Amino acid sequence: MIRYNQTASSRTGGTSFQVVTFILVAGLGAWLGAEYVGVDVEHLAYTALDEAKVIDHIPEQWRPKPPMAELGDAQGQVSFEQRALDLRSELENLRSEVASLRHDVQESSPDLVRELPTTFAEAPPVRRQATLAYWTRLRQIATEVTDLHDSVELALEPATASMVFGIRQRAFDYGARAIESVDAGEVDPQAVDAGFRIAKWYRSGAELYERAAAIWEGRIADAPTEELQRSLETSRSQHAREAELVRDLAARTEEILMRRYAVEFPVLSI
Repeated sequence: MIRYNQTASSRTGGTSFQVVTFILVAGLGAWLGAEYVGVDVEHLAYTALDEAKVIDHIPEQWRPKPPMAELGDAQGQVSFEQRALDLRSELENLRSEVASLRHDVQESSPDLVRELPTTFAEAPPVRRQATLAYWTRLRQIATEVTDLHDSVELALEPATASMVFGIRQRAFDYGARAIESVDAGEVDPQAVDAGFRIAKWYRSGAELYERAAAIWEGRIADAPTEELQRSLETSRSQHAREAELVRDLAARTEEILMRRYAVEFPVLSI
């Protein structure tokens, strides 16, 4: 009888051990599924091991993580209802801004200066108005200089070449002095820098045509005529390349200022 009881006890202990082993394998299998298969079942592994009262027997580094608390359940977290209200409010604000922008674009006239919604105009009004006035004056000066320069092209003949060169020299000189006399108070520094570069290009243009007139009239005798002509042509080509750079600078500055101040700036004619 005693031998029978020992055998039964051994069987009972073996059965218990098998059950525990099965639970361990099942729990660890679920955890491995979460780790390597990519399925979010890690909380199932933790729950199975915890309910089997064997979670404490597993080394800590091998234990699955406990399930996370549901959003909105923890103290101090925003509830689902509040999150939904906040998101809906944000959506309505976005819809309102889009509708306002579409309305302004549809109603604007291409001949008028268009202002975008005030939500985009973060810059101080004084600087925005001063910058727009400065750039508008630059456009006026540039248009005057370009008209003076181009209007004498037809008169560029041997008999009148000196006069043409003189007019263009004075036109460029006028442009540089006019830009330098514009009030730059409260004006965006980037606009002022562009104006300075345009004025510098006008200065070089004035020097170019002053030299052209002197060479044409024979007032420079320190080198052969052919060499002077080649030098003048090189200077003219350099001035033309600089003109492209100045135009690109003006175009980029116009776009930047438009984005920065939410106002369309006039295009400079250089």
